[in-house]
Amino acid sequence: MTSDDHDRQPIALLRRALARAARQTVARQLPIELPGLLVEEGIWSPAEALERIDSDSARHLAALAPRLPRELALAALARADTSGDSFHDVAGLVALADRALELGATGEVFEVLTGLPAEARGLVVARVGERLPPDLRASAVRLVLADFPLSGDPDACVARLLFARLVPEQRDALVREALHALGEFPVEPYQLRWMARIGAVAPAVEQAREHDEPRLRAPALAAVIPWCDGRLRAKSRATWREDVTALLAAGRRPDLPLPLPARPDELAELVTLARGLPQPRARAVALAHLAVHHREYVDEALAAVRLLDDLDRVLGLASLLPALAVTSRHDVAGEAWTLLTRLDVDRPSISDLFKDWPGSIDEPPVESYAVSPTPADLRTRVAVHLAPVQRREAALALLAAARRIDDTHYRAAALATFGAHLPDPEARARVFARAEALALASTRPWLGLVHLLARVDPEVRPTLACRALAALPDELDQETLHNLPPLLAALTPDDAAALVTRILLAGSWSIVNDLQANVAAALRAGAVRPLAELLLGEDAPHGGEYVLPQLLRHADAELHPRIAAAVLEPFEDEDLWQFPEILPAVPWLSPDERAWLVARIPRKPLGGKFGNRREPLILALARPLAEQGAFDLLRPLLPGAGRAHRLAALADALPFLDPSERERVTKQLFGDLRRDNCGLTWDVVPALAAAGYADALVDLPTPLDARNLARIAPHVSADRRPRLLELLVHAAGERPTSTSLHVLGSLRHELPRDVLARLCEVTLADAAESGRAELLRALVAEARDDDDEHDAVDPGLTSALVELAGPTGLPALVALLDDLDDGPSS
Repeated sequence: MTSDDHDRQPIALLRRALARAARQTVARQLPIELPGLLVEEGIWSPAEALERIDSDSARHLAALAPRLPRELALAALARADTSGDSFHDVAGLVALADRALELGATGEVFEVLTGLPAEARGLVVARVGERLPPDLRASAVRLVLADFPLSGDPDACVARLLFARLVPEQRDALVREALHALGEFPVEPYQLRWMARIGAVAPAVEQAREHDEPRLRAPALAAVIPWCDGRLRAKSRATWREDVTALLAAGRRPDLPLPLPARPDELAELVTLARGLPQPRARAVALAHLAVHHREYVDEALAAVRLLDDLDRVLGLASLLPALAVTSRHDVAGEAWTLLTRLDVDRPSISDLFKDWPGSIDEPPVESYAVSPTPADLRTRVAVHLAPVQRREAALALLAAARRIDDTHYRAAALATFGAHLPDPEARARVFARAEALALASTRPWLGLVHLLARVDPEVRPTLACRALAALPDELDQETLHNLPPLLAALTPDDAAALVTRILLAGSWSIVNDLQANVAAALRAGAVRPLAELLLGEDAPHGGEYVLPQLLRHADAELHPRIAAAVLEPFEDEDLWQFPEILPAVPWLSPDERAWLVARIPRKPLGGKFGNRREPLILALARPLAEQGAFDLLRPLLPGAGRAHRLAALADALPFLDPSERERVTKQLFGDLRRDNCGLTWDVVPALAAAGYADALVDLPTPLDARNLARIAPHVSADRRPRLLELLVHAAGERPTSTSLHVLGSLRHELPRDVLARLCEVTLADAAESGRAELLRALVAEARDDDDEHDAVDPGLTSALVELAGPTGLPALVALLDDLDDGPSS
């Protein structure tokens, strides 16, 4: 066996992908400021930190850049992502360029800047242009202004205000362009702050005063007052004072917009206002904002913050740390760190409170809001201010936490998925028992158990389903809902109906496809009647309109007319044409019900939000009507349906058309396909293949994609099968995914081993980029298709790896998944 053959063995492919995925997961879990802290503590070198962070994360690059030496900063700048079109996206580029300029790499940075795409170049030059020498600065600005887009975009507005710093002689014109660039967006306080900062004070005040409501005008004026002088300052402060007084009198608790920094003679008024706020939190927030600008109020702000609840107290203490002297900063950071060690908080909780507390005051922000930190980010922000003896210990603890990968539930599911293919029943049983143990020991046991359900023997399934059902959390999040179908399909009809009822009544679903997949699984479990009674009752929960059509397929003679009446009821009134979910019901309607529905389809296309409702229904009706010999009912609607939908409807009816019309329609369809101008290829291709034209579809000048080729495969003759296989390999290889491997189906057996191995290698590498949990999930469940029945089947990637491994190599794949650590091996 050659070295290349060994590298293409499934065990080697999966091992490399899992290692890469683990590194990616840890890189993404690293708190933003942790790599820089690890460098400062000597735990990582700058090169090691740069290698270990997520290179696609602009925020990670931005935080690490100040610790990089010249050559590393330039190397990172040369390979950084340049596709960003917002200040957030180019933060890494900005920080790396700024660091390299600080270290004297002026020529190298200028060369990089000139090679950036127009939008990224404009945004980066706007941020770092002040560091360039005058001649290069002028050249960079000329280049940027020649092609920087002017659009309805807040970043385009701020960029032009920043350009005005670089070319003050063009300030007035750039301010006008900045306001024009906003389009329909309102001018926000942070943009007005930049406008005033660059010297366009009068226009900034004018824009602030255009707000009619005190709640909008007060923060706008507070943003520009610090740059006002003389009468303009006095007048603006008077208006601001009136607005804040009105807001407080109205009983509203404003996030008190203080005009900071303030002049000495103005401070007493602001301090009195902050102290007088009745709510402890509002008072503490206002005093914190005062303190970061005027440090003589830090002790008072700390005292106010210490009266708050734990999370707000931590956020308040963290916001004040940069304003503290070194010794007291260590003490306050230790206080916040101790609080954090006993707090169990999630990011949404932090996000709800974080935005009110002060951030950096070095210069105004370039975006309307700061990104809320994760719990780990918050811990790291505190840790960097700890005393040296505590800081190293905290950094190591944060690193250890980031290296822990919480994906045991998907590891259990993947173990069961591969173990199901072991030929020895006893070996299968051992793997299933191990998978169940892993699932039950994980933080999300139900996710491991539901996928194990799809693989175990039928006699074991009821007991395991009860365990999975009992393990479900009180609140079903989106990930859980997406993975529930195997559990619902394994439950008793009553339990399946009860779980769907719980989903509907809790309103916990937000993706219609997931809701429909769960209902389809419950129907396969036999929960037709209890679901019908729930959805047809007077107190039917929201969401029933999306799933009632699914019930029609399974309805008995007594339920059918009741469900059909409910499904068809909205179509009594043309104004209620808003339920495209009737489409799954169309094949199961009675001939009379279809005729009734056709009679109510508007003869002209619908406009506005109903524009996509009419034509899909015409298409859905074509085949059933043709089969019952009633296609002529639909013909009056076809001329107004548009060429694509008209031909697609006729394609569905091909076997039932008279020979001359069939020939004419077929010619039109192939004409569009050969010109690559067929608007509904997905609908047309299977109809043509079933009608005997599969070989002609294989020979189209522009080949079909992998999924369409796989759909026509059963109809392709033996003579054209080699060409079909060639096209499939090429289509699947252009951008291999598990789905493209899945659609190959039995054709995988006909692929050369090296071709299949290469497709697996690329697919695994792509999945690994999303992290280990996502890679393991890709080995367990296929991405859901609108057209499939959501049955539990092995993903294409898994089926291909199993085929490559064969019975002798499969135990090694199972052992690899069983031996995964909680973090990367290096």
